[in-house]
Amino acid sequence: MSTSKSQRLVNLVICLRSTNAYLSADEIRRMVQGYDDCESESAYLRMFERDKRELRDAGVPLEQGASLAPGSPAGYRIPAQDYELPEISLTAEQAGVLAVAAEVWREGSGPSARAGRSPSSRRPASTRSALTTRRSPWRTRSSWLPRP
Repeated sequence: MSTSKSQRLVNLVICLRSTNAYLSADEIRRMVQGYDDCESESAYLRMFERDKRELRDAGVPLEQGASLAPGSPAGYRIPAQDYELPEISLTAEQAGVLAVAAEVWREGSGPSARAGRSPSSRRPASTRSALTTRRSPWRTRSSWLPRP
């Protein structure tokens, strides 16, 4: 089955982000689904060059280098510190709005949404009060986001 370009790019990012070692082009070809569709080595290398250029244009910090082992080929990786999102900090008001939006989204995809009820009639009292209070319903980042 043929892998779409977007799926291949996601697979490449996952592969290069999941290791601290530099992966050679041959290792990447074996590991990333989507490159196995290439008919020849030269077709793969052209596709890989286009994919690297596209990732860099999108702001992905693709790094090229070599392992410290003697004779190891040059390879690629995405360093964790360059690809992580910054710390998220919300004010109490922002967190409250986010909580309401999440609740509306959750309920908007349920059976009551198909019944034609308005979003305001579905909103529970607990989330309505989050808009008027200054207390944040969210904990600190470390308690609700996974650490890499």
